[in-house]
Amino acid sequence: VHGIINTLCNNGFVRQNSEGKYLLGQVLLNKFQYTRSTNKRMLMTTAKPYMIKLSNKHKVTSNLFAIDDGKLLFLHQILPVNSSYVISRVSDNDPLYCMASGKIALLHMPKDMLNDYLEHTEIKPTSEFTIRSREALMENLRQIKKNGYSYENEELSEGVSAIAVPIYSDEDQLLGTLSLTGVAFHIAQGINKMAADLKQISKIISGQLA
Repeated sequence: VHGIINTLCNNGFVRQNSEGKYLLGQVLLNKFQYTRSTNKRMLMTTAKPYMIKLSNKHKVTSNLFAIDDGKLLFLHQILPVNSSYVISRVSDNDPLYCMASGKIALLHMPKDMLNDYLEHTEIKPTSEFTIRSREALMENLRQIKKNGYSYENEELSEGVSAIAVPIYSDEDQLLGTLSLTGVAFHIAQGINKMAADLKQISKIISGQLA
């Protein structure tokens, strides 16, 4: 075993720290980072044609996020053609608790990570409609799990709403989210059809990435 470990060390697959403990080497770390980058490219390539279809059908903006260690990473946006109202602002730095995609990320966090997030995150309102307490947030997460989609009802910005669904790389691992963002009254009027289309396309994308 010692000889095998020495060979792995010599080739950069493992390394030994000052305390004598063995850790992953740079070669494996590079492979890990490459895999994560490849997954993001595959997600964007697979989702893009469906995003175009959704945006033009419902006349809203579609946004794609990747999930990286429980955090959102913005990947791609599609704007609708010939729409009078277009919401183009998007950020992956907004609070998770008031974003449609952010709440999906929270829902899929391991229990200890979610508890740590709730313990160290002050819930500050960004609009009149932002969730104000941890109890309300947890109830909202339970509703998202039941419905299969997340609804951001003017919680981040007044007059703007969004619907988001999860995308999985396999049955248990959350890879990203797909959302539709638009003027609040337009999202409210079409929420049932938009949510149904999002859930259907989410299954298709997840199946192609599995």
